[in-house]
Amino acid sequence: MVQWIIFGLVQILVMITVYSHFRWRKKKDEGQTKRVVNRDDTRELYELRTMRTRSLNLPLSETVRPSSLTDIIGQEEGIKVLRAALCGANPQHVLIYGPPGVGKTCAARLILEEAKKRDSSPFN
Repeated sequence: MVQWIIFGLVQILVMITVYSHFRWRKKKDEGQTKRVVNRDDTRELYELRTMRTRSLNLPLSETVRPSSLTDIIGQEEGIKVLRAALCGANPQHVLIYGPPGVGKTCAARLILEEAKKRDSSPFN
């Protein structure tokens, strides 16, 4: 009878030791994992910030697009017609046609920005 009591106590003691060992091991692993994840998150955040300072999110067409009417070369007559149609007190509807990539939208945007600066323009 005494043997069974001793055997039961030894079993309980072994179970408590194994449980505490695995619990300690789990806490140790969680602490290391958190440090690695935080370091990776910090590195990724730093990389995103440096990418934003480089302006990689702007399309190439936006960076090479003319920013003023003087940048448009060889279309002085077309620019005069657009300016006359859009910059007056009563702007006209204009249809611009031509092959893709010649600058139709770019010229229209620049003329519209010029029209917004005038006092008599309805685009204000």
